[in-house]
Amino acid sequence: MEDYTFRLETAVAFADSYDANPRNLEHPRYTVWHLFLLQIVLLANPRIHSANEHTLLIHPQFCAWLSPEDSELFAEQDDEIVDDGSGTEDDSEEEGAGDVSFASTIAVPNAPSVIVDFALILLSPSPFTARVLVLIECKRAPKRGLTDKLRRAKAAPILKIAKVQAFKQATYLFSNLSFGKWQTTVFLIATAGEYFSWAKAERPTESMPLNQLIWSPMHCLGDDTMKTELYEMYEYICAETQSRQ
Repeated sequence: MEDYTFRLETAVAFADSYDANPRNLEHPRYTVWHLFLLQIVLLANPRIHSANEHTLLIHPQFCAWLSPEDSELFAEQDDEIVDDGSGTEDDSEEEGAGDVSFASTIAVPNAPSVIVDFALILLSPSPFTARVLVLIECKRAPKRGLTDKLRRAKAAPILKIAKVQAFKQATYLFSNLSFGKWQTTVFLIATAGEYFSWAKAERPTESMPLNQLIWSPMHCLGDDTMKTELYEMYEYICAETQSRQ
């Protein structure tokens, strides 16, 4: 785990460098979050395979679309975000940049769609099913050259935008014609560079709509909380997989 943490810190430093990322965009940080998911897969796959031969796949640019038939259960409430106390400093100068999360094509006729930066998908061989366990929405990091305290404050409004989009992606996923039959929960990760928060979303019903998510406090890759967060996600994924045996 210590060696893996070093790899993540190196990837973050590379993405933050002016040589690799002169415009401070979100795309060079995709590698960081791919590494993050990869470690979860490497940890979980032996345990999953020994239990029931399920397979975990990392799916970049995952497309989810909204089923018109179920639209009444998925009324969009993008402003319904529980404050995690990580800061509310206005960062309007940075909020609009690098937003490439919405699909430019329609997956099914008359169905709006979204493109998610990363999805972690669970495949079951017999009978064949596919479920999304994790969705990651990536945003760029705050401006470089700031103190750690100010950088965290600047990350908070960027992270809030990622949370709003992750919420919308969850509603689309639960209505997805391919995954809706099997999809009951999904683990959401919103990121702003190396900063992130996570939440667990349950499939909405008429009596329990998906109108609010309880997000974790803001964490940073490389912090002391990193190991705890990684294992918490790993245990969640293994539990979800083995509960479907």
